Amino acid sequence: MNINVLKTYQFWPKKPPLGKHMLEWRSIVDAEQDRSHHDFLEAARKNNLYVLIGVSLDAGNIFDNGSPQMGKAYKDYYLWVCEQLAERYGKHPAVMGFVLGNEMNNPTRLQSSAFWEINAEFVKPFRKHAPNKLLMQAMQNDDNLFLYKINGSSEKLVQKYTQLYDLWAVNVYDGKSFDQFFNRFKPQVAQTDYVRPIIFTEYGVPAGTNDNCTVVELPNNAEIVGQYLKELYKNMTTPEHLEYCCGGTYFEYCDEWWKGNGTSWCTHTTPSQNSAPDFPGGSWEPAWWGLYSVAPKGRTCAAGPWSNAEKKPYPVDTLTKRHAVSVMKDLAIPFGYLGSNKRQKIE
Repeated sequence: MNINVLKTYQFWPKKPPLGKHMLEWRSIVDAEQDRSHHDFLEAARKNNLYVLIGVSLDAGNIFDNGSPQMGKAYKDYYLWVCEQLAERYGKHPAVMGFVLGNEMNNPTRLQSSAFWEINAEFVKPFRKHAPNKLLMQAMQNDDNLFLYKINGSSEKLVQKYTQLYDLWAVNVYDGKSFDQFFNRFKPQVAQTDYVRPIIFTEYGVPAGTNDNCTVVELPNNAEIVGQYLKELYKNMTTPEHLEYCCGGTYFEYCDEWWKGNGTSWCTHTTPSQNSAPDFPGGSWEPAWWGLYSVAPKGRTCAAGPWSNAEKKPYPVDTLTKRHAVSVMKDLAIPFGYLGSNKRQKIE
């Protein structure tokens, strides 16, 4: 598809502890076998692909845990994860950078100094082991994101963010234009003393629509999704926007049937109840975002890709490319990220 960056959501160094077992996380991970992602990174490098490694921070349990003991255990575990990922992969040539968490927005949390103090702890291993890699934290497209202040003081969230991270990472779903977002980002970030460029860590359009209480694919191999993609890319890469926009990672490569509300056999057809007038199908269909559609073989949604009975993977799913794949192949940033003429002074 002529893409040059892949963003992942999880990159576990070992199988993570779950729930109450987090209090014993050290003994659990010590007993677990390492999970190596070097083969994946080497395959990316050989195919001229960069990788943004996602660190799946459990924000609720880390920052808002009702039990101080459990909250500390979660924080300590994820500090260990950050250390492991930074040390193992921080110098690999295929790694573009690391994304700490996804959609970390919570107004109370974001305006708390404690949130940023813990973030600073997570950042340290990457600055130590991966000083030449980009570091960011993915946020949702919150209208007030760049206006928040810390603990009711004059200290701005954008100042805190800029002290820790290299660029803004925001998930934006505004139909076929980023203009509403850019119209906020430009005066609230790009034209301030706390300028940082932006990358859209999620953007896209679902390929399904609610048709008489069942989800079906949009007409002509979801052709309209490709049309939206063209408009989004054109909007992203105008000369003005390239002063502060580095591009984006399209959501997503293939459908996620497990997100649907269908039967255990993953019929993929139960519609969402969420209206989304900005999307071509008019509704937010969580399982239908793929550039490729998916046809599972011999398994249920609940079973996942691994057969416990056979102790081996199920047959490989069949992927079918939608119209947007051919559109993606023809897209190219015309002259790259220009960069702002402002220079940030970091305390």
